[in-house]
Amino acid sequence: MAKLREEWHLSPDYEFHFSKESIQRKAEFCRRVCHSPFKVRAIVVDKSIIYPDAWIRKSPNRFYNFFSNKLLKHSFGKIVNAKIRIDGKMNRELKTYLQRQLNQSEKIAADIKFCDSTSTPMIQLADMIAGAIARAYAPEKKKHDEMKKILAPCLDNVWEFGKQK
Repeated sequence: MAKLREEWHLSPDYEFHFSKESIQRKAEFCRRVCHSPFKVRAIVVDKSIIYPDAWIRKSPNRFYNFFSNKLLKHSFGKIVNAKIRIDGKMNRELKTYLQRQLNQSEKIAADIKFCDSTSTPMIQLADMIAGAIARAYAPEKKKHDEMKKILAPCLDNVWEFGKQK
């Protein structure tokens, strides 16, 4: 990411945010980083299929707690003793919930910490990739098919929650 900042003539402390980047920069960012040695597991949720009065729709905290738990617990043994970093803007309730839920039967999370996205490149990377995945699964968005192809090398598993096969 430091190399991208330099090549794009951005300040060394520039913070990448998917929502703030141009479509061209979003695509180029993903092209460049998706060939790095990491894999992404994601859950895509179409909120319209979840009843508005369902308990997880009553607060954003419940929604994120529920789906973070599902994503991490359904890792098929790939996530064990993980170091989990959460953007500092997220709620503290999430940390408590994840620690309690994820370590009931097996030690999925060894360490959960909040980080400031300004000084944590991995949080910025996660923001950019999460935004790109959201774009890839939103057919009404420009270049969604292109984004899916760009992301393919770094995607290990994308669970489309509620989608029937």
